[in-house]
Amino acid sequence: MFRVLHCFTSIWLLLQILTYCKGTIHWTSFSSVQKKINESTFPVFMKVETISDAIIVKCPYANYTHSNVKDTFTIHILLVSSKITIESDRKIFVWIPLAHNALGNNIVNCGKIDFFNIVDGSFKKYNWDFKLKWQSEPKPFDIAKREKISKTLPSSNNCGNDTAKVVKFTKNKQGSMKLLNINSAELKEADEIPHVNKLYYYFVVPEENSDKEQQPPCEIVRAVNDKPEIKINGQEHPVSPRNNKIHVLKRKTMTEVFNIKLQLMSPDVPDFYKGEKILMKEMRYTESSIKDIPNTDEMIMDSFTLHQFKILKFTYNYPTIENDNVVEKMYYFGPMKDDYNFPNQDILYLANETSIQPNCTINGITYGYFDSLTYENKTIKLNEFINNKKDNFELSGDYIILKNNKTNMISLMCRYITPTGTVTLTQTFIKGKKVFMGKNEKGEDIYKILSQTDGSEYEKKMADKKKEMESMKKSFIDKLI
Repeated sequence: MFRVLHCFTSIWLLLQILTYCKGTIHWTSFSSVQKKINESTFPVFMKVETISDAIIVKCPYANYTHSNVKDTFTIHILLVSSKITIESDRKIFVWIPLAHNALGNNIVNCGKIDFFNIVDGSFKKYNWDFKLKWQSEPKPFDIAKREKISKTLPSSNNCGNDTAKVVKFTKNKQGSMKLLNINSAELKEADEIPHVNKLYYYFVVPEENSDKEQQPPCEIVRAVNDKPEIKINGQEHPVSPRNNKIHVLKRKTMTEVFNIKLQLMSPDVPDFYKGEKILMKEMRYTESSIKDIPNTDEMIMDSFTLHQFKILKFTYNYPTIENDNVVEKMYYFGPMKDDYNFPNQDILYLANETSIQPNCTINGITYGYFDSLTYENKTIKLNEFINNKKDNFELSGDYIILKNNKTNMISLMCRYITPTGTVTLTQTFIKGKKVFMGKNEKGEDIYKILSQTDGSEYEKKMADKKKEMESMKKSFIDKLI
């Protein structure tokens, strides 16, 4: 009887030894997870020391046993369908990519472990979760290697000689990690195709007996390429005969939408710069130079709308293997005719007020500089002024003002030199009179400036007022009767 019991005890002890044999249980592969799992074990907090914004994290897998061969593990269903996991040879572990989340927690939900309690023989399920915290702000561009990429990814000298152990990831448009199932094959899928500054992450997967729980990339590759061309409406446009730095685009209408593109001439990746933001700035055309106009910067992408003639400079900073370069291009969005006349504009003014008087503005437009003014078939150039005076005109700051005008109406033609020809602004200044039109709801006087030769509106207003008074008078008499 005792001999049988002794044999049974020996066999039971032998089984326990086999149960805890190295290679059969795997809890030592997770230094952050205690041997005996309980309610306080998870989530496990881990620090991330790398400045990469992506790492791979080790999770248990199908054949994982924690501290007893009866332990079972079920991987999270979302990881099964994600197609981003890297399985170990014996399906004990699986490596999962994790991208840094600046807006929230960096959590990995590995799945559920069914933990066997050797004391009472019971099982209990626990969610196996990791919470990871980056110890410093990720700066992947600081450590990324710039590589010219068109169709295939380059190899790396920092990831060892065994390419079979290297896995490569990138991010999709939503910022989620995507596994690249390629070696030397071409990048074809939408989320794989290179784009300026797109990052590709190379990882060496640790051996199955490694105690590492996380792994930073052995290399980050940053996609760069050749200099792009700035094109509007998909075309090249001729340069100005007066300045070869300005391209000319003649407009059909005053309000028009234009498409803009950074085009890479390579047929392999023509959309390498698609969707990038371009700096648009308005320029001032002068006789001797082209100057930036302050506070006109605007970032645009794909298209922009104009409502008037302008000279615009477009600038884009693009990366190369060595450093960052700049590509820029200037366009004159001008009229169809080289010599263009705006329709006449009538301007009413009061003779005794100095704020508005017949004048030409020297800087009346940004896309041209002042050349001359014409009145009564006589033309005056800017360089003809002596002591700021010429005939009845006086040069005052930015204005050429007509003094002592005796007529009720005078037309001034202000002419400007543009990159392709001239633009003329014709303005007819009409002397007016200030006419009382009545009172508003607050009892305030209302005035209107009318032409001195036009009293029709005033007379109509007075006639309406007279009718109103007569109506009120009649109503008052009717009430008395």
